[in-house]
Amino acid sequence: MPPDQLQALESKMKQMVDDLRSELLAQINRSRPADAPKATANSDEETGAAELEKPAQETTIANMQEELNEMVEVVFEESVWDSSTFVFMSGIGIDQSLLTLFCFLCNTFIQMLTCIVLGYYLVENPLSSDKIEGLERWRTSEGHSFRTTDPLNLHSLVSRVCGQDYGLSIATSQRDLYEDMDMYTTKFMGAAAGGWLCVVAMAIFAMYIAVEMRKTVNYILAICTIPRGPMTLVKRTDAGSLRLCAITPVRLGWCGVIAIIRVTVAAALLIPGSLWLCYTMKMETLMLNASALGFVLDIDETIFALASPLRIAGLLRTLDPIPLRRTKLVSCAPAICIICLIAFVGIMSAGRIESLKNDMEKAMDTICGKTNWLDFQFAVDPLGGIMYSNTIPFPSTSLSNEIQAHHTVVRDLIMAQTYETAKQTVSAAYPRTHNEVKLWATFDQAQYVEYASACQDETNKHIGSWLFGITNEASYNEASFATCKQVASLTPSLCEDSSKIGLNVRWMCPVTCGCASPKGGLLYFATADLGCPMKECQTKNDWKRMRSETDQLVDSTYEELKVDEGFLRLVRILRRGQLGNNSLAKLLGTPATMVNKTSVDNFESLGCAGIQQLMDRGVGGLDVQIICQTGKSGYSGGGGAAMMCPKACCHSTTEHQWMGCPLYRRALTNQNPGPSPNPATSVNTTLDGR
Repeated sequence: MPPDQLQALESKMKQMVDDLRSELLAQINRSRPADAPKATANSDEETGAAELEKPAQETTIANMQEELNEMVEVVFEESVWDSSTFVFMSGIGIDQSLLTLFCFLCNTFIQMLTCIVLGYYLVENPLSSDKIEGLERWRTSEGHSFRTTDPLNLHSLVSRVCGQDYGLSIATSQRDLYEDMDMYTTKFMGAAAGGWLCVVAMAIFAMYIAVEMRKTVNYILAICTIPRGPMTLVKRTDAGSLRLCAITPVRLGWCGVIAIIRVTVAAALLIPGSLWLCYTMKMETLMLNASALGFVLDIDETIFALASPLRIAGLLRTLDPIPLRRTKLVSCAPAICIICLIAFVGIMSAGRIESLKNDMEKAMDTICGKTNWLDFQFAVDPLGGIMYSNTIPFPSTSLSNEIQAHHTVVRDLIMAQTYETAKQTVSAAYPRTHNEVKLWATFDQAQYVEYASACQDETNKHIGSWLFGITNEASYNEASFATCKQVASLTPSLCEDSSKIGLNVRWMCPVTCGCASPKGGLLYFATADLGCPMKECQTKNDWKRMRSETDQLVDSTYEELKVDEGFLRLVRILRRGQLGNNSLAKLLGTPATMVNKTSVDNFESLGCAGIQQLMDRGVGGLDVQIICQTGKSGYSGGGGAAMMCPKACCHSTTEHQWMGCPLYRRALTNQNPGPSPNPATSVNTTLDGR
């Protein structure tokens, strides 16, 4: 093109642009208010462009708002419910339709079965009145029984349950129940923490149900918008997707059946599921239960993913959403769901959750009432009366030495790992056979002393270690306390001690302590109740020989007595007034029965002559009884002075009353206790009848 023509064309185009700009500026000025500044050709180009684009933008946003309000669509989901819409449709195939229908029936059966089982078997008040009565019966029968009291720590079973002791081997269900209730009723923001969590769990579950209901309603409303036709018609769009264009009246009815079943399942799960959450007392399982209930509603998707036919699955993936008519119901559906959700959770909270909290407080008061006495045990005596005693509160910050010692020994056994190792390393416990442990654990103290001893000093055990295992006193666990001789030499008073220490020393060292001799001088300590295995000791030849010597009624001389350990031991016991648990003072209930100091002085300084002197003078009769007496009824002596001084103690007029005297022993052998005792000395009858 020639240059002059190009220049003319350029001028013409420039003129056209100027004319267009002038026209646009005129339109802008007309659209502005009268008092607004007018736009001119010299105005900033960016300002003009913004003014030019502003009406177009406002118009576009307004149009989009209208379109968004009208754009409500229902999308077909990959689930058994939605896939069942297209069963027996042309092009699907009989086999795939039957498989889809089978999945639909399986899903319906599983969900309804879950609802029935949940409603009939799992929805139950865990703290009904009969169960609270059962807790009360447990408290009054087993909770405080002496049979269930911890034998080592002396804690009552109720105290351990309320203290949430994880060392329990019984009553663990009561402990776990109390722990759950205590955690549930803990105050949080003015209410029970478990109640708050239950409200949250129930709200989550109710949301699952609300979503299921809303999907079902939208599904049936969307299906109703599809035109009716003689056949169900699906067409392919220009974009390549599929669109449901027509539906038969029969299929519309089938869709209604699907919607009714789906709503029924959701409603059937709502009530029992909510009650199940309300009756769940374990806080850690509340959220799990809510999630499990939601999983029940998702079974249809699981079954579809497992066994969905390929054609129906492909149809659902490519099918366009169905436009939903904008009605008031559709517009208000979110608000309606929220209001119903809040109302339902509020009703359940005010009714069931509050009722369960009250039942928990009542059950907790039944088990571990704060105003109740927890630390005692009781037993029924042979006459049917109730006797009781204090126990140690749990948890106890200060355990007795004996209890600490038992724990120490058991821990040593645990660390030993094997029986053979324990025999070598744990000296504070005796190795026994299974049958021995099973049998002897049921014996009382006297039975065990008699059957578990051969009336000879222990030589295989470290005596001090054994005492340490009983008392937890480190002073006993020394090398100098290894044998019975060392124990008697260092602390001779242990053989005459009335505590459990003395009992064990006499049991382990019966020869050293005097149990094995009829002249042992142990007084009332010479019984199985207090550690001496007398039945076994009386079978020994030395015992029989010494006893036969007393039949001659010859008193020991004072020279013999003052170097005899039995005589010295008897004097020490009388001097200290120790008569043990079977003392005459305890039997008669008065301190006046203790031996008079003058009588003990006479016996210590004169020996048998001192007893004879008291008898001849007619004074100190009760003191003579205590000094000469040798044990309880049926026992032939070994504790008092009757074996040392048979002539002084066993004179002809009262010989039958002294349990160490020859005539008394012969009377026992002949099953004839002899003539009735003198009323003046009737205290002997009390002793003999123990």
